[in-house]
Amino acid sequence: MVKFCEAYKLANDYFASENGVVYEARENADNWMFTGKYERPTYGTADVCVPKNGMEPVLFNSTD
Repeated sequence: MVKFCEAYKLANDYFASENGVVYEARENADNWMFTGKYERPTYGTADVCVPKNGMEPVLFNSTD
């Protein structure tokens, strides 16, 4: 099982590579979901979903 601090680090590493940081974290029964905040305007950004069961993180668009 993936704990919040591990999931947060994975998401924050992704957002840092895009010049951003984790802005919001949400949880449901199966996943940790993270939204980023960027220093400069960006278009077409993705959110990060980290499954609690240890599967690979998934990028998704919140409009999907």
